[in-house]
Parts: sequence; structure tokens; C-alpha cells
Amino acid sequence: MIAKCVERERFDLFTRSIKTVYNTSAFNELNKYKVSKIIYIIIYKEESPRFAVACGCDDDEKEVCCPYSAPFGYIEPIKKEQSVNSFYEAIKAFENLIYRIGYKKISITLPPDFYDNQVINCWYNVFLSNGWLVDFADINYELALKDLIDDYHGKVKYNAKKNLKTTLKYNFKISECVSNGDIKEAYSIIKRNRQEKGYPLKMTEEQVLETMKVVPSEMYMVSLDNNNIASALVYEVTTNIAQVIYWGELIEHSESRVMNYLAYELIKVYANKGFEYLDIGPSTEYGKPNYGLCDFKESIGCLRTVKFRFYKKLSDCVGGIKETEE
Repeated sequence: MIAKCVERERFDLFTRSIKTVYNTSAFNELNKYKVSKIIYIIIYKEESPRFAVACGCDDDEKEVCCPYSAPFGYIEPIKKEQSVNSFYEAIKAFENLIYRIGYKKISITLPPDFYDNQVINCWYNVFLSNGWLVDFADINYELALKDLIDDYHGKVKYNAKKNLKTTLKYNFKISECVSNGDIKEAYSIIKRNRQEKGYPLKMTEEQVLETMKVVPSEMYMVSLDNNNIASALVYEVTTNIAQVIYWGELIEHSESRVMNYLAYELIKVYANKGFEYLDIGPSTEYGKPNYGLCDFKESIGCLRTVKFRFYKKLSDCVGGIKETEE
């Protein structure tokens, strides 16, 4: 196989069937100001395109990252049901291209394997067998919607059931934000929540609005007595997986257990839309767990998975990387 940098238009031509919104050029173009440049790569076997990946380049550090501004990204097969050998040939071609164009390090953060089980598990093996190292492993949490919607109270922990019962005392209402004004108010709730809890908020209000134009997404708000007190931003990352990007409540309403209400309502919304999973995201930062977040997500029915960040330094690979086209 051989890897080639291509123009965005050619990348789009070959990646119409791409599964994950974070791997599309439209998403990557949103954040191109964060890197020196974006490179779009197609990996060919003879003249047939087999894999595709979009990467951000840091010209100062001589590093290539996938993703450079997203929860994850990966080298995605264009043609499905690729053999294990094809993955091995693809990584050699990819490394060779990155080295030839002058970069010394590659970092890739893979999604949890429920996003693309056969592909992600193969990449685990390929990376570890080709000298890649694990930078860190995050604990990720997801809700298996079909299992939960059929028997939510039977699947969640006692504490979550008690908290959900507490919410019945309140006249909560959930609604989808339809105007920019509503989205901005929902964002302000999340921003305040994160400030008060000391959590980072990486997207500005304007970035949220711009991203929602490109990514299939919804913003929700929960109100109590006509006052908005909690909100959530959700991306439809694939056709069967939605992801909570941000959510939170006003701290003074935390005793009402509104977050338990919000979680349960989102389960119903996305199960009814036909999604299989609602990805709640990691409760770790560079692998270090936030125990309170872990406990909360597990209490509402989340399953644990792992999200690996791999890297490889290419500085010692002179003459050691070889492309194969057979």
C-alpha cells in the first residue's frame, strides 16, 4: 500500500461513506486555525483507495495528531471488511508518508471500541505490534439504550433510583433549543456549572454555534417553574451513536437531582430516535479518574469502556519504514 496527501475535494470524494463525523473534512475544517495545517490522507492498494484519515500538523513540534480538536479520530477504512493484513500494510504506508513529509511524531486517540468494534480492536493490535506506545488510557462511559429503555429501574443502582424518585417532586420540563438565543442560554448554564466545579470548557459559545451548523446536534434545556436550570449539548456522531459533549445544572438546584432527570430523559429521546448508544464521555483527564464523576455515571446505568491515546516517534525510523504495494 501507499499513502498520499490529497486535496480536500478528493478526500471528500472517497469518504462519502465515512462512519464518524469527527473523521470528516467538514468537521476538521472548523478547527483548522488550531494547527499549522490539516493534511488529508488516502491510503491506496494499487489504485484502489482503502483507508482515509484527516490529521492536524504542528510544524513547530514536528508532530501529527489525529484528532487535534475532537474527542477521538482514527484511520477509517473506506472499503469495509478489510483484512488484518491490510491494516498492517496501511500503518506502514501511513508512517512512511508522515516521516517523508518531515514530521517526527504521530499521536492518535482512538474511540472506545463500541464505535467501530472490528476496526478499533484491529488498530489496538496493529499499533502495539508496530512500536506504538500508549500515552494514556481514559475510562469512558456509555449508555446502552435498548437495554436501559426496556428496564431502566432494573438496570441502575439503588442511589440512582432514589434520586430519580426525588425528581418526581418537581415539575421539570425538558425541551430542545430551537433558537440561537435558547442555545446561548443553555451554553451559559453549562459554562457556569463548569466554572463553579473547576472543570475546563474548551468550546466558546461561538464555536458551539458554528459546530452545530456542521455536526448533526441538539441542545436541550430543563426548566423548573419557567426557570431554566440544566442543559445538555449532544452530537450525533454516527448513525447509531450520539455523544453528550457538555451537560450540567445550576449548582443551587443540585439537590433536586435534576441531572438524574436529564440523563433519563436523554435516554428516552435517543432510544426513540433509534440510536443504540449514548456516549457520556470519559471521567478521566489524561488517564487520571475523577471518582465522583465515575460514581455518578455508573449509578445512572453507564458501562465502562477504555479510550486509548497512542503515539509513535519516527526519529529512529530512517530506512526502517517501507511501503508495500503488492
